[in-house]
Amino acid sequence: EAQKYLNFFGNTDVYREQAIGEMISEGDMLRYRRKILKIYQERRKTFSELLQQYFKEEITFQIPTGGLAFWIVFKSNISLVQLSEKCLQNGLYIPKYCLYQDRKTTAMRLGFAQVNEKELQETFEILTQCYFTLKNIGYDFGH
Repeated sequence: EAQKYLNFFGNTDVYREQAIGEMISEGDMLRYRRKILKIYQERRKTFSELLQQYFKEEITFQIPTGGLAFWIVFKSNISLVQLSEKCLQNGLYIPKYCLYQDRKTTAMRLGFAQVNEKELQETFEILTQCYFTLKNIGYDFGH
């Protein structure tokens, strides 16, 4: 068990190894793991509900069984670069490496682990507003 955590923390010294050993023996690591898993499960559920609420007929997705991000496929072929730029103008940064687009697929990889419920709500409000603005003013990509 200790080796697993030592590999996770990278280069360690004697003091770090001792601290990790104490955390394991006192059950801190196990408690933290249970706590963080519960938080991630709640965030994943919230993220899924917000996708359904804001993008019902606009996307397809599957709830990830592992990992901390959703793969979201848009049914409209809007320009994701333009969507990303529009979101940035409204205070939401979506890195280019999260975007995937070719002639047949318009998709994004969006993570949920690092944001709380309030931040998720704000994110979806901006993303939805920008998406529908672009869709309604005819920025369809390839049509």
